[in-house]
Amino acid sequence: MSRVVLPLLILVAAAAAIPAPANAATPTEAEALLAWKASLQDDAAALSGWSRAAPVCRWHGVACDSGRVAKLRLRGAGLSGGLDKLDFAALPALIELDLNGNNLTGAIPASVSRLSSLASLDLGNNGFTDSIPPQLGDLSDLVDLRLYNNNLVGAIPHQLSRLPNIVHFDLGANYLTDQEFAKFSPMPTVTFMSLYLNSFNGSFPDFILKSPNVTYLDLSQNTLFGQMPDTLPEKLPNLRYLNLSINSFSGLIPASLGRLTKLQDLRMAGNNLTGGIPEFLGSMPQLRILELGDNQLGGAIPPVLGRLHMLQRLDIKNAGLVSSLPSQLGNLKNLTFLELSLNQLTGGLPPAFAGMKAITDFGIATNNLTGEIPPVLFTSWPELISFQVQNNSLTGKIPPELGKAKKLQFLYLFTNNLTGSIPAELGELENLTELDLSVNSLTGPIPSSLGKLKQLTKLELFFNNLTGVIPPEIGNMTALQSLDVNTNSLHGELPATITDLRSLQYLAVFDNHMSGTIPADLGKGLALQHVSFTNNSFSGELPRHICDGFALDHLTANYNNFSGTLPPCLKNCTALVRVRLEENHFTGDISEAFGVHPKLAYLDVSGSKLAGELSSDWGQCTNLTYLSINGNSISGNLDSTFCTLSSLQFLDLSNNRFNGELPSCWWELQALLFMDISGNGFSGELPASKGLQLPLQSMHLANNSFSGVFPNIIRKCGALVTLDMGNNKFFGHIPSWIGTSLPLLRILILRSNNFSGEIPTELSQLSQLQLLDMASNVLTGFIPTSFGNLSSMTQTKTLPVTEYFNAESTPFQPEVPQVPKPHRRREPKNQSPLDQSRDRVSIQWKGHEETFQRTAMLMTGIDLSGNSLYGEIPKELTYLRGLRFLNLSRNDLSGSIPERIGNLNILESLDLSCNELSGIIPATISNLSSLSVLNLSNNHLQGRIPTGSQLQTLVDPSIYSNNLALCGFPLSIACHASMAIFLLAALSTSHLASSLRPVAGGACRPSGYLPGKSGNCEKSNDPDCCEDGKAYPQYRCSPPVTSATGAVLTLNSFEKGKDGGGPSECDNAYHSDGELVVALSTGWFAGMARCGHRVRITASGSGRSVVAKVVDECDSVHGCDDEHNYEPPCDNNIVDASPASLDLSWNKLSDVIPTTISNLSCLSVLNLSNNRLWGSIPTGRQLQTFVDPSIYSNNLGLCGFPLRIACQASRLDQRIEDHKELDKFLFYSVVVGIVFGFWLWFGALLLLKPLRVFVFHFVDHIERSYANCRRCTH
Repeated sequence: MSRVVLPLLILVAAAAAIPAPANAATPTEAEALLAWKASLQDDAAALSGWSRAAPVCRWHGVACDSGRVAKLRLRGAGLSGGLDKLDFAALPALIELDLNGNNLTGAIPASVSRLSSLASLDLGNNGFTDSIPPQLGDLSDLVDLRLYNNNLVGAIPHQLSRLPNIVHFDLGANYLTDQEFAKFSPMPTVTFMSLYLNSFNGSFPDFILKSPNVTYLDLSQNTLFGQMPDTLPEKLPNLRYLNLSINSFSGLIPASLGRLTKLQDLRMAGNNLTGGIPEFLGSMPQLRILELGDNQLGGAIPPVLGRLHMLQRLDIKNAGLVSSLPSQLGNLKNLTFLELSLNQLTGGLPPAFAGMKAITDFGIATNNLTGEIPPVLFTSWPELISFQVQNNSLTGKIPPELGKAKKLQFLYLFTNNLTGSIPAELGELENLTELDLSVNSLTGPIPSSLGKLKQLTKLELFFNNLTGVIPPEIGNMTALQSLDVNTNSLHGELPATITDLRSLQYLAVFDNHMSGTIPADLGKGLALQHVSFTNNSFSGELPRHICDGFALDHLTANYNNFSGTLPPCLKNCTALVRVRLEENHFTGDISEAFGVHPKLAYLDVSGSKLAGELSSDWGQCTNLTYLSINGNSISGNLDSTFCTLSSLQFLDLSNNRFNGELPSCWWELQALLFMDISGNGFSGELPASKGLQLPLQSMHLANNSFSGVFPNIIRKCGALVTLDMGNNKFFGHIPSWIGTSLPLLRILILRSNNFSGEIPTELSQLSQLQLLDMASNVLTGFIPTSFGNLSSMTQTKTLPVTEYFNAESTPFQPEVPQVPKPHRRREPKNQSPLDQSRDRVSIQWKGHEETFQRTAMLMTGIDLSGNSLYGEIPKELTYLRGLRFLNLSRNDLSGSIPERIGNLNILESLDLSCNELSGIIPATISNLSSLSVLNLSNNHLQGRIPTGSQLQTLVDPSIYSNNLALCGFPLSIACHASMAIFLLAALSTSHLASSLRPVAGGACRPSGYLPGKSGNCEKSNDPDCCEDGKAYPQYRCSPPVTSATGAVLTLNSFEKGKDGGGPSECDNAYHSDGELVVALSTGWFAGMARCGHRVRITASGSGRSVVAKVVDECDSVHGCDDEHNYEPPCDNNIVDASPASLDLSWNKLSDVIPTTISNLSCLSVLNLSNNRLWGSIPTGRQLQTFVDPSIYSNNLGLCGFPLRIACQASRLDQRIEDHKELDKFLFYSVVVGIVFGFWLWFGALLLLKPLRVFVFHFVDHIERSYANCRRCTH
C-alpha cells in the first residue's frame, strides 16, 4: 500500500505493549486466530473459511507442521485493522508470518517477541505506525525481517543489530532515524540490507562497513552527507548492488570503487558529486546498471564506457556534461535504456549508435545537439519503444525510416529546427501512443496516414508551419485523448469525423486560418475538458453539446465570428475554470448563459451582443479573478451580491448600459487591481470605504454621470497607476493630495468635468506621470512652472511591449513511464490584472479623440485646453523632452512662445491656438522633426514663419490664421526683403544681438569654476595647460544630443603609455590608435550610461561622417592636477577621438595648415585634399611618414614635402596679401549694401506719399480682419 503521513505522537494501547500475565489462560491457536479475525475488517472475505467448523490447519493462509500452526501467509488479502488483538503466545510453533500488502495499522506489538521460533517476519506495505519495538531483537531465530513501506518512526533499535541469524534486513520507506547507529553491532550474517527512503542524517553508517557479507545495499533517498568511504572494496568485497542515490554525498567518485569487481548495479544519482565521470568505470565489466545523473559532475562522457558490454541501463541526465556523444557507446549491444538529457552535449547523433541493438528507451533531450537524425538508427533498433530528442537544435527532415520502428510508443521531436513535411510513414507505427512534433518548422499537410494510429492518445503538432486541412482520417484515431495543432496555417473546416473521437478530452486548434462551422455533435457523449478555437474565422453557433460531460474546464473561442446564443449546457457546467469568448457576435441573455460556477476564475465575453442583467448567481463565483463583459448591451443595477466576489482582481464592465449608483459595499472587493466601469450610466457619488488602503492600480470612471467633489476614497488607492474620471459631473477644486498620496500615478485624466480653481503645484511631485489631461473644465490661474519637474516627461522612453497574458498549466497530461517531458506552453496566455497595458484611455490626439489601449503607457503628453488659464507659457515646459503632444489651446495665455520650444524634439502634436500669444514664432520650432499636427491660429503672432524640413510638410494655412502679421509659407503673404532688413536693424540696436552668436554648450551653464594650478603638463599632443590663478568653467551637463548637435572634435591617444593616461573607464582597457573610439564630455558620458554606444560624428562642411564607440569620459568637472596632466576641465561639448582617421578632405577649408599639426605624434591617417589650403606644409617626425602627395592634392597653393612644388617666400606672402584684400572687399561690400538698401526703402516711404498711405491702410486692414475673425470660445 502507499505510504500515509501520520502524526508522530500516537497513543498506543497498553495491552499492545505489555505482555499478558503469566498465569492467564493461553488460548488455543484456533481461538487466538478467530479472536484476531473478529477485530479485522475483511472486505475481500479472505478469512471467510476461518471457523470452528474446520480444522485450523485447513484455513486459508495457514500452514501446519506436526499439527501446529507453523506459517501464516495472508499477503495482499485486503485486511484492515491491527495486530493488538492477536495473542502471539498461542502460536509458539510459528516460523513465518507474512502479512505484506494489507491495510494494517497501529503499532507493532512488542508481544511479537513471544514467537520464539519465528524465522521470517514480513509486515511490509502496510500502515503500521509508532516505533519498532526493541523486543524484536529477542527473536534469535529470525532470518528475514521486512518492515518496509510503513509509517514507522523513531530510531532503529540497536537490539536488531544483535540478531544472530539475520540475513535479509529491510526497513526501507519509513520515517526512521539513525540516532542509535553508534550503538549498532556488526551484522556479519546480513547479505541484504535496505534502509532507503528514511530520515537518516549523517555520514555513511560505520556499522555497515563492519558487515562484510553484504551483497545488496540500498541507502538511497535519505540525507546522508560527506564523502563516500574509500574502504568499501575492502570492507564490503562481495557488493553486487550499491544504491546511494538521492542523498547529499559530495566530492569525487572514489577511485577505489573500481576494485569492486563483482559490482553489477551502481546507483549514485541525485547527490552533489563533482569531478567528472571517472575513467575506471570503463574497467568494471560486470556493470549492468550505472546511474550518475542529477549531480554536478561536469566534463565529458568517457569513451571507455563503450567497453561495458554487459551494461543494460545508463542514466547520466542533468550532470553538467559538456562534450559530444562518443561513438563508442554504440558498442553497448545489451543497452536497453540510455538517458543523457538535460546536459550541454553538442555535436550530432553518431550513426554508430546503430550498434545499440537492444535499445528500448533513448533519451537525449534538452541539450545542444545539432545536425540531422541518422535514418540508420531506426532500421537498427527493432526494440525501440521511446525516442526522445526534444529541446535540441536538430535540423533536417524527419527520417521516413522511423516507420520501421514498429514497437515505438513514444516519439518526442518537439522544440528543434526540423523542416520538411511530416513523413507519411509515421502512420505505420501501429503501437505509437504519443507523438509530439511541436515547435519546429515543419511544412506541408498533416498526412492522412496518421489516421491509422489506432493506439495514439496524444498528437501534438503546434507551433509549426503546417498547411492544408485537418484530414478527415483523424476520426479513425479512436484512442486519441489530446489533439493540439495550434499556431499553424491550417485552413478549412474542422472535419465532421472529429466527433468519432470518443476519448477526446483536449482539443486546441487556435491561431490558424480555419473557418466554417463547428460540427454540431462535437462533445456529445464525451467528457471534453479543454477546447480552444481562438483566433480563427469560425462562424455559426458553438456546439450545443460541447459540455455534455460536465467536465469542461477551459473553453476559449475568442476572436472568431461565432454568433447565436451560447450553449445552454454552459449554465450547468460547474467545472468551468476559464472561459474566453470575446470579440464574437453572440446574442442572448447573459443570465441564461451562465449559472453558478464555483471554480470559475476567468471569464471574458467582451465585444459581443449579449444583453440582460447580471443575476445574483454571480456572487457565488467566489474564485473569479478576471471578469470582462465590456462592449455588450448588459443593463440594470449592480446589487450587493456583486461585493461577494472576494477574489476579483480584474473587472471590466465598460461600454454597457448599467445605471444607478454603485452599491455601498463596493470597496469590499479588497483584491481588485483593475476596474473599468466607463461608458455606462452610473450616477451619484462614489461610495466611501472603512478600509485602510485599497490595492487598486487602474480606475476608469469616464463617460458616466458621477457627481460630487473629487472622491476622497481615491486617496486610499496608493498603488494607483491610472485614474480616468473624464466626462462626468464632478466639481470643486482638484485636491493637492493627489501629488503625495498617489506617487505611482502615470495617467491622470480629469477632462470634461466642472473642476474649478487653480492647478495644484503638488501635481509636479508625480514623478511617474506621463499623461495629464485636464481639458474642458473651468480651471483658472497660471500653469505651474513646477511642471518642468515632471521627471517621467523629461526624457524619451521606449517602454517594452508587455506580454498581456499569464501562462497556464496544461490540464491534461497522461502519465509517461519513460523520460518525463518538460512542461511547455500550449494555450494562449491569460490577460493579467497586473498589466497596465490593458488600460484603455481616450485623449484628444492630433485634433481628434482617439482611444489608446495597449500603447497607453507609451503616450506622454499634457492637455490643459478649454480652461481659463492665463499668464505666460512657462519656459519650464520645454524641459519635458519626452512629450509627444502638448495642447494649451482655448485659454487666455499671453506672452511669447518659449524660445526653446524646439527642445521638445519628439513632439508630434502642438496646439497653442485661441490664446493671446504674441511676438514671433521661435525659429527653434523647426527642430520638431516629428511634428505632424500644429495649430497656432487665433493669437497675436507676427513675423516670418520659420522653415524646416518637417514644417514644410504642414501645408494647411489655417494653422496660422487670425494672427497679427505672419508671413511666409504656407501663407500667401510673402516676407519682403525690406522687412528683413528692418528686423536686422532693430536687433542690431538691442542686447539680443549676442544671442545670435553660437555659444559653446548652448543652454548648459557652468556648475562652478575651478581655480587653475600649473604643473608638469605633457605637451606631446598640444593640449591646453592650466595657468595659476585662472578660473576654468566646470560643466556637469552637455547640450541635448540630436542629429544637429554641435561638438568640438579633439584628438587623443587611447594607447598604453600615450597621452590618454590610464585605461578607458568603460572597459578598463587600452585601445590602439587604429580603433574608432571616443571619449565624451561629462554630461554626454552620463555616468557611463553611454558606454559601448556608437555615435556618428558628421563634419559640418562636407557632411562626411564616421561612427565610433564610446569608451571613456572627457572630464568636464575636474582638472589642473597630476591625474589630468594639469590640463583644465573639458568643455561641455567635446568629442575626444582617437587618431585612427583624420580625414578633412572635401571641405571648404582655407588658410595655411597650422604648424601645430606636426605635434600629432600618434597620427596614422591624414587626408587634406580637395580644400582651399595654401602655403608651406608643416614638417615633423610623424608628418614625414606621410609620403603620398595625393593627401594634399587639389588645394589652392600648397608647397613642400611630399609635393614636388618648392616653397618660395615672396610667392607665399603675396598670396596671403591677396586673400586679405579679398576679405576686406567682401566685408565692405556687405556693409554698403545693407546701408544703401535700408535708406532706399525709408526714402521711398518719405517721398512717395501714395506708397506711404497704402502701407498704413494695409496694416489697418490687417488689424480689423484679425478682430473680426477671432472666434475662439473658452
